[in-house]
Amino acid sequence: MTIVCATDFSKSCEAALSAAAAVAARTQEELVLAHALDFLDESLGELDLDRARTQAERALAEAADRLAQRAGRPVRSVLLYGPAAEALPEFAELRGVSLVIVASEGHGAKPFRRLGGTSERLARDLPRPLLVVRDPAPFEAWARGERPLKVLLGVDRTSDWESSLRWVNRLRGAGPCDLTIARVYDAHEERARLGLPRAHALTERDAALEAQVESDLASRVVVQGQGSIRYKAVLGVGRLGDHLVELASAEGIELIALGSHRQAGLARFASVASVSLHYAHASVLLVPPSLGAPEVRPPSRVLVATDLSPLSNAAVGHAFALVEGRPDAEVVLMYVDQHLGETPTVHPEDGLRQLVPEGRAAMTRLVVLKDADPAKAICTEAERAGADVICMGSHGRSGIVRAVLGSVAERVVRESLRPVLLVRSAGA
Repeated sequence: MTIVCATDFSKSCEAALSAAAAVAARTQEELVLAHALDFLDESLGELDLDRARTQAERALAEAADRLAQRAGRPVRSVLLYGPAAEALPEFAELRGVSLVIVASEGHGAKPFRRLGGTSERLARDLPRPLLVVRDPAPFEAWARGERPLKVLLGVDRTSDWESSLRWVNRLRGAGPCDLTIARVYDAHEERARLGLPRAHALTERDAALEAQVESDLASRVVVQGQGSIRYKAVLGVGRLGDHLVELASAEGIELIALGSHRQAGLARFASVASVSLHYAHASVLLVPPSLGAPEVRPPSRVLVATDLSPLSNAAVGHAFALVEGRPDAEVVLMYVDQHLGETPTVHPEDGLRQLVPEGRAAMTRLVVLKDADPAKAICTEAERAGADVICMGSHGRSGIVRAVLGSVAERVVRESLRPVLLVRSAGA
């Protein structure tokens, strides 16, 4: 794999060179120093093209030699042509580089400068991970083994953050990184997800709710490598990026790792990646979604929903098979009674107990709820339980029967935030 560090030979680019040397020394990846020569740049003055190229090649070779001494490994140099924000993405895609490193001081309170900055354009157009360096000192201390790098990983309800987690795990594999995994949550949305009453105010913090969010983070994020790990739920109102930047400042974070959405136009002003890149004092790692499969731990908690019919009960065996050989796992066996206000003629708890395989009672929890909307009840209970997987039997309805009766399983697949395993029995 290859790390590309971009330079324009200015003093501000020294930060990128120092950080690139540190990261390459730790990860043992090939290091390439790149410079984009834009013949339309007015700073070239009246120089002819051959003279400009010769001067750039000489300066690039000298910078590569200095970088090789810092990194303690050979450094290859490459001269690109055109604006850096266009030449670097093209080169990175063509050569399949693993990381592009640039320096940027940020623009602070001048938001409209965000439309034209090179680092902003790279964040929008680069198809590869981008590290924007503010201060190289933390990377240098990390590379020397003096102390861990302090990293903040931003997580949301999408899967965009999974690509940035892969890079964080790579850094933690190369050297200790103290990792804070944070999610900015909306109080109303989070309480609705868990089936709780609405919050009295958008700014009202709830310790129990935040504990639930942090527990959910711990179950979803598969962290590897060296260093401490902590989970942080952040109550947010307004732009999510502002809350991450504030948290990074308060916690002394040195690197913010985020998935990038590649948003353009005015949407960039509100994106978490763009706000963090613009306002954060910490360095920022932006990783676009990749084609690689995310790292997933084996399920330790499975929710299986049944209406006690033979077709629905077919899912129970599959649910227990998912946690086979894991004595610390839990299976939540759930029944939703839709007949509100009626006296039950049967006791569903008894029916659920009969479905528990022999020797599995200790790892099984029975849940019986009354709700006119079983699909919603199943999704809510999965969130409350922190289920890794929802397991259900599918009745296989089609045509007019499905249109009239609807499908609980179909709604759960469509509305659940959790993975869903549908089991179709032989008679379905």
